[in-house]
Parts: sequence; C-alpha cells; structure tokens
Amino acid sequence: GMLPIPEMAETAAILRDLEIVEYENGRVHFQPVSSPKVLDILAEAKKKQLAVTVGLPIYYLAFQEEDLLEFDTHLKVFPPLRNKDQQQQIIGHLQSKNIDVLTSAHRAQSLEEKRLEFALAEPGMLSLKTFFSVANQELLNRELLSWED
Repeated sequence: GMLPIPEMAETAAILRDLEIVEYENGRVHFQPVSSPKVLDILAEAKKKQLAVTVGLPIYYLAFQEEDLLEFDTHLKVFPPLRNKDQQQQIIGHLQSKNIDVLTSAHRAQSLEEKRLEFALAEPGMLSLKTFFSVANQELLNRELLSWED
C-alpha cells in the first residue's frame, strides 16, 4: 500500500549527472547509491575513465525491502532499500571494486520524525555506532570481503 520510489528515479538522476561530468570533464562522488542498475552505469563510466567515485551506505547490505513489511520507520531510508536479488547484485559490485567506499550514512532523526505513519516519517537511519559490526557480520564473517578489501 506504500507508494514506491522506482529504481528509474535513481537511474535518471545519475545519467543526468554523468552527462554533466563528461561535458565539463569534471569529477563527482555519488552517494548514496542503492541501485544495481546505477552501479552498472557507474562501472561503465569508470571504464570510460570518467572521474567518478561511489559510496554505499552499509545498511543496504544488512536490510532489504522485505524488512519493510512491518512498516518500521527506522528502516525508511532514501533511496529506499532494495530486494534480496538487488542486494546480491550490489554485493557483486562491491566485490568487483565498483564501489569505492562503504559509509555509515548516519542520519539521525528525532522520535517525533520517526513515530509517524511510514509515508510521513523522515528518511534516515542511525548507523554510526553499528557500521563496524554490520560490515563485520555481513561482509567479513560471510567471507564476501577480506580485511584487505
């Protein structure tokens, strides 16, 4: 019953920004990125030697859109969480080094901003204190990345 934010919205914004970067011979850091399609596009941009870097918030590796079935506003982030298949594709991009940095993307919200209907709640998640433990659990313990990576 929630209105979706389609993956196309993230893709369209990135394509626009890449056109500007290429035209101006500039550089840009894209974050947060949650879309495997966007990561495909950015990997191609890197192959074309455009000066782009990519940041992925750690919570996209720990949660999936299926976790939103309870309408927990603490999991409302922007861009939204993706499904399990998309999450696996994102991990593939991380292993291929198409993602330059993992971030906490810590965006604290007050209880008043989170204790609302899902559609009205502010996006954002507390993740500064949990960054290492999530990276350790989701990447290192599952042997998806090594300490060197």
